[in-house]
Amino acid sequence: IREAITMKVAIYVLCLTAILSCTCHTSYQENEDWTKDSIGTLNLRSKELAEKIIKEHSLYRECSSKFICVFGKPNCRETTLFTDKLIYIERMGGDFIPNANRDTCFISFNFKMGRFVGIDESCE
Repeated sequence: IREAITMKVAIYVLCLTAILSCTCHTSYQENEDWTKDSIGTLNLRSKELAEKIIKEHSLYRECSSKFICVFGKPNCRETTLFTDKLIYIERMGGDFIPNANRDTCFISFNFKMGRFVGIDESCE
């Protein structure tokens, strides 16, 4: 039992260290094309644009706070002990013009153990 507790404490310390060591630097600036379409009505956001921004800023395996520096505040965030998901509206459907005839779509940046692992795109 003592070994199991020691292992859990070690994992918590490792996660806490990874989270605390990850902060924004002045070299990470918001991407205007992404942030000005915060509710998805301008048709500026896409998975392709997200991948381009990630590559330009070398964000592979980086932490969520650096993503927030570049992509701005997410529309939604889901966090568990070992995972983090930043969710941004890609396109807004419903009553919002000009996309009234389309579904609402989202782009999610997924993190495990504090580091970026991939992008998901989904529509409702």
